[in-house]
Amino acid sequence: MSEEDKIYRLPDALERKGIHLKCPICGQDSFSVSPQLREYIIPAMDKNKNYNMNVDLGNPIYTLVCNSCSYVLCFSIPIADSIVDAFDADE
Repeated sequence: MSEEDKIYRLPDALERKGIHLKCPICGQDSFSVSPQLREYIIPAMDKNKNYNMNVDLGNPIYTLVCNSCSYVLCFSIPIADSIVDAFDADE
């Protein structure tokens, strides 16, 4: 599997770990991957540069969008990738 496809495997990998995705806003359990938000970097504020935004210090995330209310769940890419890798190794 390519690195770019890992997010599509994340919901199944989380389920296998016993983590059931449920929207904290509407309670639904149906999420999808938005092509526009699939991978994103949350910029950090750099206290050494007058608290300006700095994407180099940011956190790369995967996002899943609730199919009911559009709430966005964010997952750290390095941690999510390790969960998916472990899931793939078990198959």
